[in-house]
Amino acid sequence: MKKTFLFILLFIITSTSLIAQYNKRYIYYMGQNAIIKKQYYKAINILSTLIEADSMSQDGFFLRAIAKYNLNDIVGAEHDFTNSIRINPVYVEAFQYRAITRSMMGNYNDALKDFQIALDIRPDYYKTYYSRGVTLLLNQQFKGAIEDFTKYIKQDKEGVDAYLNRGTAYLMLKDTVKALENFNSAIDVSPRYSDAYMKRGGIYNLKKEYKKALSDLDNAIKYDTTNLSAYFNRAITYSYSNNPIKAIEDFSSIIKKDSTSSLAYFNRAILRSQIGDYNNALDDYNKVIIYSPTNLLGYYNRGNLNLKLGEIENAFSDFTKSISLYNDFANAYLNRAYVRDLLGDSSGAKKDRKIAQQKINEYQNNIKTGNKDYKTYADTSKVFNSLLSFDNHEFNKKDNIKNKDIDIDILPLFKFAITEKKKNNEIDNADIKSFIKNVGTRKLTITNSPLLATDSISYVIEKNNLKQWYGGAWIDDFISAMKEYSIKQYTNSINMYDKAISNNNYNAFLYFNRSSVRCEMINFISNLDEKEQKLIINSDKSHRLERTKRTYNYKEPIKDIDYAISINPYISYFYYNKGNLLCLSGEIPQAIGSYSKAIEINPSFAEAYYNRGLAQLYLKDNKKGFLDISRAGELGLKEAYSKIKELRSNY
Repeated sequence: MKKTFLFILLFIITSTSLIAQYNKRYIYYMGQNAIIKKQYYKAINILSTLIEADSMSQDGFFLRAIAKYNLNDIVGAEHDFTNSIRINPVYVEAFQYRAITRSMMGNYNDALKDFQIALDIRPDYYKTYYSRGVTLLLNQQFKGAIEDFTKYIKQDKEGVDAYLNRGTAYLMLKDTVKALENFNSAIDVSPRYSDAYMKRGGIYNLKKEYKKALSDLDNAIKYDTTNLSAYFNRAITYSYSNNPIKAIEDFSSIIKKDSTSSLAYFNRAILRSQIGDYNNALDDYNKVIIYSPTNLLGYYNRGNLNLKLGEIENAFSDFTKSISLYNDFANAYLNRAYVRDLLGDSSGAKKDRKIAQQKINEYQNNIKTGNKDYKTYADTSKVFNSLLSFDNHEFNKKDNIKNKDIDIDILPLFKFAITEKKKNNEIDNADIKSFIKNVGTRKLTITNSPLLATDSISYVIEKNNLKQWYGGAWIDDFISAMKEYSIKQYTNSINMYDKAISNNNYNAFLYFNRSSVRCEMINFISNLDEKEQKLIINSDKSHRLERTKRTYNYKEPIKDIDYAISINPYISYFYYNKGNLLCLSGEIPQAIGSYSKAIEINPSFAEAYYNRGLAQLYLKDNKKGFLDISRAGELGLKEAYSKIKELRSNY
């Protein structure tokens, strides 16, 4: 009997284990299938379930990292690859892909270490040589890059990108003959590959063989009409060939495809000035300054154009702005001195010339002593109205493509509301469930979603139904307060919360909701003169992220939420809302502390991770910020990955 019982028990345990293993494998294959179908959000949700069930799933972490990588969540991907390696220290692919993410983050030293470990474990895995070659190329280790691409090509003679990258490395070593050989090989392997023609066209440009360059760039555009760099290079080639009209047409084509391209506007403005189309050139410089507001050449060149058009005061303003952006810009001082003379300010002109001469002397001394860090804008012989290439240092390439401030909206406050949007069974806090039960309506929930227009009707119905059963004064006032809020009658709503609190003054949730309404009312007032409260990240890397709008006083809503916390310190929503209020008050470090407390109470609080991530990005703690937003995505907050994608181009 005992043996039979033991056999049955073992059978049950074994069967349960097999079922669990089967379920894990099934979840894994579901996640893998989602990645194959490029359903990356879905894959992350599925694989997060697997990892929650099995924290030692090396493949679960690896696949989730791949999904994150494809959503531009580079920091989150690196974190998951690290977990995969922690579980399996000889996981070659995890080392290789972690190296790629680290390279993308600019962490070349650690990336190269990872590549070496991958090759030590599996020296025959030739794809690692290609990836390491790219990292070496980015890190300007050109000879090492050539060696790695050569090893890769021995195994894959059809690897067109390896030829292109090896050619680029040779070009950086000024070996144009071998660079051209590699670009020719790339075209032989892939005769319709746009980038190959563009690279070879670049070589012909260097050799001043403009007809050949134009032929290659025509092919580059023919095989990829979205290749903006090809349009840029062809425009510059047309300019070298003394064909400014064709060059202007190409820059106009770029602007049609990307209306924010400050570099295209800049180059077109120069060409328009050269052919005497001054008014359109001025319009282009105006666009340059809109989309690249901290680039001093935009102001400087516009100043020269304004001077030519007789707009003396505008020219003065532009040269002054150039100087404010770069204090060593000798040419701007000289030009402003000339403008001051025209305006009758001879003493100011004299002062500007003196400063300019000091900058020029400093520049010339640096040249004599061989100092490579001299200030190029003090060089009065330098031409500042020449065309800039697509990757010119004067316009950061990333900022040029999309050089706009990014609005970072923290997710809204939570509040109690009567709505059909969210089921109460999603709430697992006993105190909140008890409060909802006391109010007596299943439609009451806690949400941060906007209310539907029809929700206000539900309040009337619910209130009438509840009066028949309860007649409790605070419940009646509480529902009335929520109804008034739903139709944006903030003052009436706050008055009703005051009444409810007077009848039930130790109820934390009443203070919680009143705090939300008070905050909404302040935001509503702020919207009247500034549209909305936002945290703004300035895409210009020379500035800290800064609030560009006036800060409003959130003292009263903070007082309410603090009192709610003093009554019940175990509600995660209280700390989340306080974090939002502190953010809006400009107290970002304190806000991060509040979001952290919310997460401590509820480790699955996606919105708290998301907002904490934005707050950390605000303070330039980029790695932690992106990791938090990535974690919000893991927890099912889909907008997290669209935000990461939006932000990646600025970091």
